[in-house]
Amino acid sequence: MTDFAQVSVTPDQLTIVPAEQAVASIFVQNTSNVVDVFTIEVLGLDESWVELSVNSVALFPGDSATSDLTLRVPRSSSARAGAYPFTVKVASRKDPSINAEVECMLEVAPYYDVSVELHPQQLTGANGVFTASLTNSGNTDIEISLNGTDPQDALNFTFSRQTPQLAPGESQEATVTVVARQQPLRGLPKPYAFRIKATGPLNTVPPSEMHGALTVPPKLPRWAIPAAIAAVVGLAAIIALVVILGGRGDDRPSPITGPPAGVPILVKADSPLAGAMELSPQQKRSFEVIVEEPGLLILQVKWDVTGNGLQVTVAASESDQGFIQALRTAGLPTTLLDEELLIASGEYRIPLSRDYVSKALTVSLQNRTDSDTETTFSVSFQPVAAVIPEPTATATATATVTATAVPATQTPTPSSTVTPTPPATPTASPTASATATLTPTPAPRYTLKLGPVLPTVGKIFIFPEAGLDGRYKDGTNVTIAAQPARGCGFSGWSGSITSSDEKLSFEITRDMTIKATFRCLTPLRTATPTPGIILLPTFTLPNLFLTPVLPGF
Repeated sequence: MTDFAQVSVTPDQLTIVPAEQAVASIFVQNTSNVVDVFTIEVLGLDESWVELSVNSVALFPGDSATSDLTLRVPRSSSARAGAYPFTVKVASRKDPSINAEVECMLEVAPYYDVSVELHPQQLTGANGVFTASLTNSGNTDIEISLNGTDPQDALNFTFSRQTPQLAPGESQEATVTVVARQQPLRGLPKPYAFRIKATGPLNTVPPSEMHGALTVPPKLPRWAIPAAIAAVVGLAAIIALVVILGGRGDDRPSPITGPPAGVPILVKADSPLAGAMELSPQQKRSFEVIVEEPGLLILQVKWDVTGNGLQVTVAASESDQGFIQALRTAGLPTTLLDEELLIASGEYRIPLSRDYVSKALTVSLQNRTDSDTETTFSVSFQPVAAVIPEPTATATATATVTATAVPATQTPTPSSTVTPTPPATPTASPTASATATLTPTPAPRYTLKLGPVLPTVGKIFIFPEAGLDGRYKDGTNVTIAAQPARGCGFSGWSGSITSSDEKLSFEITRDMTIKATFRCLTPLRTATPTPGIILLPTFTLPNLFLTPVLPGF
């Protein structure tokens, strides 16, 4: 209040979010006894932030007027978060030295915006050094945490600065050293996709991700493999010559080589079969075995890779269509085993009834990974005599003796005697015999359906993949993981399982349907594909070296 004018600002304390606006009303009343013109100014703020509806008002004594004060703060790191005191000044045009001032306060709210970039995006070697570039485009200080992950858990990550602090508008770089935990001895180069996640304090900035790949070459040069194969071929020729000249007794086990293709191998209790197979990506190789009596066919398989990838099947040979038709007519399965090896080794005990005796069975191994691999196997036979019971029926007989008395009026003969009827001779019924039939019972298999997801909002990873029939064995442990796209977040899983965790592990014990829900916090930006980035839709198994095998496999 002054002797020439009354001035007030409502409200005199304002809070504004950058890119938005706040409005206050300036009230001016002429309390003098003369007509005057009053000028209005805002001091202490950036002029580009301030807008007045009127800059001056002419008032008669006792009259009043208002001017709207609109404040707009840009979304820029230069408009730092914090308190900004300012003054509204009203002065007389007749005498500028006469003025009134009102002290006000503007609070600029913080906002967070961090951009990240990884370069280069792809390197080749057992290790590689990448650079993560970080820029704080927000209006307040922020601390960023860096963490590296890869779907196969095959890489180690080391950061020069794992929690860099950035001021508004500041850019920094942090080196990321990526090291493969294992380097294959031979085979094809193995690409490992990874991501570097940059996260800020809780409830500040959504996590940002940088994607890259490290391609790990084998230790042995490519020329070493042909040389090794040539050596194995020479050894195979020597072994074949020894076998042809010396023969082989039925009581000796098969050597550790692949059985000859197209020739069924007789497997007995004292004559197991052992061998090895080298498999290229997606390659399938088979051999045939025959057993001569009911029992258990025992198949042991081992490889140096864990996870999905090695499909093991035992089925009636397709070369004997009559055998297959006979099984179908009898309602018996033509496929006795169809399993996916999820660990480094496995043993399968397959019961064989008389229906499968002296018939060719095909054992198949398929490499479903994208790397060369080698697997060793053994096939043995175990007779099961105890499962064929021999029940015997027991017959009983009852003998009846009947005596007939002589009537009193009849004169008995002195030498007459009463002779009892001899007992009937018991007659046993024929001995009944029963033969038990071993019929393999396939393990239950279930389906897992994942709801569709638009690639612009996120991705879903699943490990392991389903078998060739699109189903999982009962009790299979499955892991699913959700990866939101940039600017989006993960809400949770619904359907057969409900959870908010991005990574979820569970056992398949029934048919299941699971849906992932994502939420986009900011408008989706169109991503420009960057050459060299490798995104793997599924988990890939490491490529490890195994001993080469003889030709024919």
